[in-house]
Amino acid sequence: MNINNAYIYDNENINKYKCGTISNSYNIKLIINNSTFTNNEVKNNGGSLCFVNIDNLDLKITSSVFEYNKASYGGAISFCNKIYNKQNKIYYNNIEITDTKFIRNEADIFGGAIYSDFYDLNITYTKKLIFTENSAYVGGGLYSNSDNSLITNNNNKNKKEIKYNNNKSYSHGNDYATNPYNTKISKKTKNIAVKSGELMPFYFELIDKFNQVIIDESKYYSDFILTIYPDDISEDIEIEGNSCNFSKGKCELNNFKIFSEKPISINVIASIENNKINFKNEELKIDIVDCNDNQIKLYNEKRFYYCQDPICDVTCPVSEGKAMCKKGDFDKNQNTYLNQCVCIPGWTGKQCEFKVYAKICFKYIRIATSPIIIIILIIMLMISFYKRKRIISDIGYVKCELIFFGILSYFE
Repeated sequence: MNINNAYIYDNENINKYKCGTISNSYNIKLIINNSTFTNNEVKNNGGSLCFVNIDNLDLKITSSVFEYNKASYGGAISFCNKIYNKQNKIYYNNIEITDTKFIRNEADIFGGAIYSDFYDLNITYTKKLIFTENSAYVGGGLYSNSDNSLITNNNNKNKKEIKYNNNKSYSHGNDYATNPYNTKISKKTKNIAVKSGELMPFYFELIDKFNQVIIDESKYYSDFILTIYPDDISEDIEIEGNSCNFSKGKCELNNFKIFSEKPISINVIASIENNKINFKNEELKIDIVDCNDNQIKLYNEKRFYYCQDPICDVTCPVSEGKAMCKKGDFDKNQNTYLNQCVCIPGWTGKQCEFKVYAKICFKYIRIATSPIIIIILIIMLMISFYKRKRIISDIGYVKCELIFFGILSYFE
């Protein structure tokens, strides 16, 4: 089918089960040339063109404009369903788009201009494509699944041939985006050191294939559940607070703790439960270290150890920043009477109630101020010598001398 020099506009498809102003299925050979698709609206996918249940696809679009079209997925064009036949064999597909503009198209959810969830969509050639002021919740210009080539191949090969201008996305990818592909941990390193039982809050962010952080204000991906579990289940450890849901693209583990019987190094895996998307599991190395020298090692009912800072009598002003509590030599069970209240530098007294003032060495002050005093004396001598000069007489000889005498007295 050929569409040449056509102007297709102001069409509306209100059937939410039917896609596209023009819908295409099965074996398609379509050439669109020098045509304009404007102000078409579809309740389903593909405001202007929809390709669904395709066996063979040969599509060429040249010198055309798609503007002000609207749909749920793919404001202008939508490629729906995977390109498999019943025997799971990939059929032929070839797509060429040249000298074409996508302007102010809008999608409610994915792909302001173009949407695709084909597995192996073959974009063979693109040239002079312009995406301007298109918008969607995800992928203002383009959206595709992370496992197809709609964006990835073309952005790598033809960056100069595709231009993006002021496209907008409310979640991620103003110009182009994929579905969630991986996670990014808030920790700067994948080797983490923590004490047994110590609170270790951190979070994961969803990212797409272009490493764009997924904001997800509408909680579209809130059914994703992240769980951290040990790589080797034979390790004698216990993990608490190791599961969370993603909210606005972020999974926060605010109560994450690992307990062990002794200091060890373990590998843990962060896995996401979701039937729609296969995530790459994130592996982290966690070193469970011993307590600090000034901490007390305690054990719970399962014989896992945990660390506590020593606690002193209530009269010790630790909370006021005047003292620290030092572990007693024989304190193994957090006995306050065995621990010592020690004043931090700058405070003294039985309860650290007195400030310690620094002793000033006047010898070094004299050395520092001597050059200034010499300069002032020289200026005073010069004023005395040139006291009849107008610049001094106008101000007043005595007044000048008194000013510098005052400055000299300060440094003396």
